[in-house]
Amino acid sequence: ANVAHDRDRMLAFYEQLLEIAPHRRGEQAGNPKLDAIADIDGLAIKGGWIRVGNMELEVWQYAKPPTPAPAGPRRLDEIGYNAVGFEVADIEAARRRLKALKVPLVGRPVMLDGWAVQYARDPEGNLFSMVANVSGDPALGVDRLVPTPPPGG
Repeated sequence: ANVAHDRDRMLAFYEQLLEIAPHRRGEQAGNPKLDAIADIDGLAIKGGWIRVGNMELEVWQYAKPPTPAPAGPRRLDEIGYNAVGFEVADIEAARRRLKALKVPLVGRPVMLDGWAVQYARDPEGNLFSMVANVSGDPALGVDRLVPTPPPGG
């Protein structure tokens, strides 16, 4: 899960970016089992989930104790979940869309094993990437993966 200072802001950002609404939001407090798992007495937490193809984007916010605001952009090598990638058909179209949404881009696209990769930052300073297969192995594309069925489906 991505632990955020502001769950709702992060969910709104990723909803706009991905054009997929969160399918679930929840809050937990006063749960001794959760307190024991986190090793925090009196824990209160808020979560939200967006189903994206073959993965679940999960955002948590600690309400008690509060998740601190980010001090600045996170480094890729920091401890925790701070980078995610999304496959797109056209990296230049993705760049134009990110710019239109006023998403901070990190450099220009780079080529990695036949994939064009554009890094950007979300509102919490986490890196994410848009990746497009230019000349890489087509078997590595998301469309070749088996989608994860929704719970109960």
